[in-house]
Amino acid sequence: MAESPLVAVMSHLMSFLEQYSHFQQLQQQVDQYRVQLKRHRVHHRRQMKVLRASYRERLNDKNSIICSLEEAVSQPHTLSPLTPSEGFGKREANHLRVITALELICLNQTDSWGCCSKSTHHFH
Repeated sequence: MAESPLVAVMSHLMSFLEQYSHFQQLQQQVDQYRVQLKRHRVHHRRQMKVLRASYRERLNDKNSIICSLEEAVSQPHTLSPLTPSEGFGKREANHLRVITALELICLNQTDSWGCCSKSTHHFH
């Protein structure tokens, strides 16, 4: 028995509506993914901004330590009363001065990256 034209049209219409409904669901998923991606990008940008600021702070802290150490080593007479004539060679006296300078820096440095806590540094 042949299918009537009305049944054929209704069948095509039902198929179209099912496909259209599926397309709308896919479109909603796409929209949800876009929103998630945007949130992820915003979160990532914030994280990167914080990491960059933290990195800059660490570099500044390390630079400050290096400058303080260079300054302390360039003024050895103020760090250690030891001189080569007191039984220490020049190398040993300089070594003790550097250790003393590092201890002073660590005691005075507010350390944001956990290298020199006052209770854990032991240079000798």
